[in-house]
Amino acid sequence: GNSVHRSVSGISTAKDILAVFECSTVSLSAQFGVDVVHQMISGLVDIFMVNSQNAQNSPQGGSSLTGELMSALQKGSTMGSLLIQNLMNFLCVVMTERKKTFHRLHGKVYDLVLGTLAPVIMHGPSVNFVDLELAIYKFCRTALVHHWRTFVSANMDGGEFRNDAKKAVCMSMFEIVLKSFERGGQAPESFQYNLITLEEANKYNRLYDSPAFQSVLARHFYFNLLSVLCSGGQDLLSAEVMKTLHNMASANYKYF
Repeated sequence: GNSVHRSVSGISTAKDILAVFECSTVSLSAQFGVDVVHQMISGLVDIFMVNSQNAQNSPQGGSSLTGELMSALQKGSTMGSLLIQNLMNFLCVVMTERKKTFHRLHGKVYDLVLGTLAPVIMHGPSVNFVDLELAIYKFCRTALVHHWRTFVSANMDGGEFRNDAKKAVCMSMFEIVLKSFERGGQAPESFQYNLITLEEANKYNRLYDSPAFQSVLARHFYFNLLSVLCSGGQDLLSAEVMKTLHNMASANYKYF
């Protein structure tokens, strides 16, 4: 009883703290300075990162905040789901911040989202986790649209991945998007959201023209989206699927 109470209390407190940071990042930066806020956010992310490592290393599965959160999430805890949504919203705010000072946080943020949160959420029951899945998809869109050039050089400069580490992070996010097209019974709103993510990334970063996309990812998206059309799994979105396929093919029709 006491351990359950402590878990709920810790998750509730963390949720409230995240809500404050999410709403106040800009005003805090103006009041205290970007460097100070960067240190505050870094410390907050570290709490989840350290707790995550403790939970993974503990023979008992860990009694850390992150360990408790993952356990609560798998048991269908409403409080746990709300905390994850607050955390993901907050991290998206951090990722959209244009000040380069915050860019130093990106490595930690990617580790937390792609290494800890996404595996639990994306392998959970889709019906129960649909809102959390959308939060992960939102994060992927934010990173791929706003920070594409941190992963891949400009097309005129070769359009290749900048290094293996950047490639691994970028591929992890594209894999999440790609698998959303493969999943049977995928919620239409999630499927549509990820189609728009590809189109947004192409609109702002010429994704489909990028050699990195053409050489590594294009064939997988061609195959998956064509399979969706043939199977009729997302009939209501057929027009949007065909539009995305057309735009991809237009970038390199001979390859398509």
